[in-house]
Amino acid sequence: MLTDFLKQKDFFSIPLTRTKTGHLMLSIFIENQSFRFILDTGAATTVLDIGVAKQSDFATNKLGENAGGLGTSEMAVYKTAPVEIKIGDLTITQLAIFCLDLSHVIKSLAKKGVEEAVHGVIGADILLRHKAIIDYGSNTLFLDAVI
Repeated sequence: MLTDFLKQKDFFSIPLTRTKTGHLMLSIFIENQSFRFILDTGAATTVLDIGVAKQSDFATNKLGENAGGLGTSEMAVYKTAPVEIKIGDLTITQLAIFCLDLSHVIKSLAKKGVEEAVHGVIGADILLRHKAIIDYGSNTLFLDAVI
């Protein structure tokens, strides 16, 4: 079985849920606070909504560049101070997370019937670094503990 094989290879399994729009979501912890993130294999980086970052009292710095993608190229970019992230049993330390205003994404998902709170997206930076494997059949994300 895939799960048993990957556990022998030091992968952690993280349960995913599917939204009404077909997006895969997972729960993560940033500095011991719980958040709901969309798994986005097309996103280059992991992003936290800037409003959520400020509400959670994460220290952020505005970068001197604007973001592209997400339907705009004029979005201010922020970055948190290095934080600890827990995804399932995997702990990632000293990771600074990019922050953008994701309110338009969150509103769009809500209009389509996604009732779960969306706080950000898990992107390729974490997925590639931890050799992500997505098992769509069991709605499970596997991340390698060894990088």
